[in-house]
Amino acid sequence: MDEWYGRPDWDPKAGAAKAIRRQAARNGAMLLGAFALTFLLARCAAYPAALLARRLSPTGAEILQTLCNHLPFYMAALIIFKAAQGKNGFRARDYLRKPQLPAGQILSLMVIAIGASYAANFATSYLEQMLENLFHLPVSAPSTVSLGSPVVTAIQLISLCLVTPLVEELLFRGSLLGETLPLGTAFAVLTSALSFGLFHMSAAIPFAAVMGLCSGYLTVRCRSLLPSIGVHAVINTCSLLSNTLARFLSTAEESSLSFFLAAWGNMLLEGVIILSIPAAAVLAAVWHKKLFVPLPNGCPILTGKEKCKVYWTHPVSIAFLILVVIATVFSVLAA
Repeated sequence: MDEWYGRPDWDPKAGAAKAIRRQAARNGAMLLGAFALTFLLARCAAYPAALLARRLSPTGAEILQTLCNHLPFYMAALIIFKAAQGKNGFRARDYLRKPQLPAGQILSLMVIAIGASYAANFATSYLEQMLENLFHLPVSAPSTVSLGSPVVTAIQLISLCLVTPLVEELLFRGSLLGETLPLGTAFAVLTSALSFGLFHMSAAIPFAAVMGLCSGYLTVRCRSLLPSIGVHAVINTCSLLSNTLARFLSTAEESSLSFFLAAWGNMLLEGVIILSIPAAAVLAAVWHKKLFVPLPNGCPILTGKEKCKVYWTHPVSIAFLILVVIATVFSVLAA
């Protein structure tokens, strides 16, 4: 970013806008590449998986289908992440270093991130209900949880609660956020959060964007991905358990012991989720001076509004937005 400071033959604003356009093209290519590669890998695996499933037992076929649902994105995201490392020279373990904040502040910021994310989740759910009542369309994002064999449940648990947080944080808070930081820390956090939300391409976009915003701030404050991976894992685990228990309760006999235990477990889990919101509010109000500090701006020449205008009007960014709109509409109609 400093190569255009102090040069009389360059307009500083034009140089800053050029740097932002260049990063917009790079980030947009990463997102489009991840989507296209995921789609391609899923299509390539579909036919041989279908042939193999015919030779397997029903349980084996279910396990194979579960793996095919998750592996293409993981492979695509890691390929894109690896390809993006050539610019900054960082390796995966560089993002997973020890956080650079006291433990108390890290824990407080994680609680705030979880509470704010669930507040956004409840607000999104309320909005979905309103839209469903107004337009009579199933706006809610379809559940990714299926009640199957213990092996399938274990695969879903490992995938959604461990692998997904690691892979998504490396891609969005690692590559995308990390490489946009020279353009301004707040701008990078906001851009990566919006990109993360939009990449979900479903009714969960607002919830995912708020979660991305909290995770991004947590990452730049801690200078490590470990706390944001922890927040991501906690939210995914609670969501998975809540959906699993709710679906189990809808099919189990009300007089059975398993129904009673599941009902109490679900109530306890929902209580913890709801309590995270006031806990986050209290921590943010009491410790805001220690927890929230001004973020450095590596590109003060342009305002945040000017940066967003340049970034999101780039042709590659527009192509990504068009893809998001089309995929979200199909997701809603297919629900």
